[in-house]
Amino acid sequence: MNIKNKAALAELAGNIFGVVAVFFLCGFLVEWIWNSTVVSMFGAKPISYFDSLKLLLLTSILFKTTTPVLKKGS
Repeated sequence: MNIKNKAALAELAGNIFGVVAVFFLCGFLVEWIWNSTVVSMFGAKPISYFDSLKLLLLTSILFKTTTPVLKKGS
């Protein structure tokens, strides 16, 4: 394996790690917002961290846009 392939592989691994890390950090954010807002306003039950990850995954599936974004000049 040459240096270019190693660098490309390291960049890909870093990008994948970054996306996964952001997803799990967003779980904490969703849990905090839910437990501090929805519980006090509507009397809902508090959710756990894993419930917030499931909620985040569900909303990303339901509200994902499938319309391609066109660039200027295309």
